Amino acid sequence: QRRQDVEEERANLSQYQNVLSLSKKELSVTKPLLASGAVSEIEILRLERQIVELEGNITKSKVAIERGLNAIEEEIIKKEEARLKLVNRWNQELTEATAEMATLQQSQTSLEDVVSQAALRSPINGTVQRLLINTIGGVITPGSAVVELVPQDDQLIVEAKVSPKDIAFIREGQQAILKFSAYDFTIYGGMSAEVRHISADAITNEKDETYYLVRLETKKSIADEALDILPGMIVQVDILTGKKTVLNYILSPLFNVTASALRER
Repeated sequence: QRRQDVEEERANLSQYQNVLSLSKKELSVTKPLLASGAVSEIEILRLERQIVELEGNITKSKVAIERGLNAIEEEIIKKEEARLKLVNRWNQELTEATAEMATLQQSQTSLEDVVSQAALRSPINGTVQRLLINTIGGVITPGSAVVELVPQDDQLIVEAKVSPKDIAFIREGQQAILKFSAYDFTIYGGMSAEVRHISADAITNEKDETYYLVRLETKKSIADEALDILPGMIVQVDILTGKKTVLNYILSPLFNVTASALRER
């Protein structure tokens, strides 16, 4: 609206200036005729009064135009100040929101750590065989076992009990066949394995049974086998301790008799 008022006042100023120019020209032409009586003094006074009024209107228009321009400039300044104030408020809110988001993200990270520490995840896929701790609110000491798993995508570890009278023939790296009682060996066959560890000393359990603990590792993963291997299955372990030819079996009794004869007195 103010710009429109300024433009209208400029149009009035231009009109006043044009009329003033014509009035002054008319006065300059008419005034010399006063002496000859061609025009009256009243006509001269009318022209002079008209010129004075036009000059006054021109002055008023200039003042109005200047006042309008100042008002427009003031409005521009106020709008700019309001814009800057709004931008500053937005920046402040953005800073506060960013700080709050960082705090929430930190809290989220802490909560995720708490949740991840509370959840037990196995590094391998498998089937749970036994829960070692199943008490609600129970305390788990660092390094203690929580659950026993039978691996699915990894080689199977089998623990076998070997009698002390047979342990002398067992060596790490020996091949073995695992025969599962759930499957007929003559139909389904067994699973190849290899001796990986032999206990350093004999173990006596609560039933006064003495044995050596032997760990064997299967050649294939459970996932590669056509049979379903489940926790708790009974396994017979046949360890290949040596090889003999047919001639060895035939001559062995003869060697034993000869050795005995040489020792007799």
